[in-house]
Amino acid sequence: MPSYYTYNSSNLNDRNKYVSTVNHNNVTKRYFSSIDAAVYFGSTAVEEIVAIDFTLQEPKIPIYGYNSFYPNKLISGRRTITGTFAINFTKTNYLIDILNSIEDSVMYSKLEASYTSRCPDNVSLFNKEFDITIGYGYSKWKGETDKEYGSMQSLLGVRIVEYRQALDTEGNPILDMYSFIAKDLRIGDVKVDPEKRTLPTETTEGEKPSEEIPEEAEQIEITPEFGNTYIDDERNNVNSVCANNPDILGILLSPSISKDGTLYSSIMSIEYINKKAECVVKSIKVNFEDNDLDIRGISHEMTPDKKFTYSGTSRQQIRKFFEDGDAKVLKATIDIKMTVNGVDKELTSYQTEFFKK
Repeated sequence: MPSYYTYNSSNLNDRNKYVSTVNHNNVTKRYFSSIDAAVYFGSTAVEEIVAIDFTLQEPKIPIYGYNSFYPNKLISGRRTITGTFAINFTKTNYLIDILNSIEDSVMYSKLEASYTSRCPDNVSLFNKEFDITIGYGYSKWKGETDKEYGSMQSLLGVRIVEYRQALDTEGNPILDMYSFIAKDLRIGDVKVDPEKRTLPTETTEGEKPSEEIPEEAEQIEITPEFGNTYIDDERNNVNSVCANNPDILGILLSPSISKDGTLYSSIMSIEYINKKAECVVKSIKVNFEDNDLDIRGISHEMTPDKKFTYSGTSRQQIRKFFEDGDAKVLKATIDIKMTVNGVDKELTSYQTEFFKK
């Protein structure tokens, strides 16, 4: 792994420490400015950079369940990172020399390098994929660790997409301005021991930087997507959500109710989509409430793929459902408790329908 991505002192070499701090209730708050910030391309400090900005966009896609007025879930869409930076013009190949001397991005792969296109990289002026690290200054704080504190973040997989130069008649320095896109953003804080501060370590000539990508931040836990197999909108919604996001666990329920002679029973089978984890259903609680059929107060627990046979007053009400020739479904509310890889999950007050078989 390139040295500049270890979040250590090599990212934050000595610089003038004009840092704004405010003491409030015996707590020191720190406010960074551009004066105590530094920008690195790879492990090389870009001394002539005068401005940098970037924007990260993550549009959200609303997912609506059956008959839902508001979205039941907001799914993150594709991440897009764009930005610009400006460099004082000192010579025509200032940036190109830096890009030629630094490591490839930690997100750059040999597989990507093997891709072919109608516009090969050897005709591109800026064909380097690199990383940009922004380090925010540090100062000696009196705390429990008595260390110097800093913050930093890195833009990974940066590619330059536009170059322009600005001259004016007011005597201002000439600026080279660049637009870029990036693959990802890594955010981290660093605690620096001032006695071990060193300058960035250059990559040895001929040494290939590691292609290992730093360990991902903790993944956001995604709740399973439920639906009823017999309801087209719900089934299609679960299939669509799972097809667009293979990390989402889809659970399709098949609730039905049947008659065998004088016996009435219900059963619920479960189908998993994108099942990459151990799923254990602990309990399924069913509560029938169908005002159209004047059926209510039937509540029981059941086990997946096992029949539950009704008796007593419950059996009498279920019989009314089968005696009504026009009735095809029986409305119910269900609660499901389950574990996914040992993590408890719960579906509560899910309104669905048991289909007559």
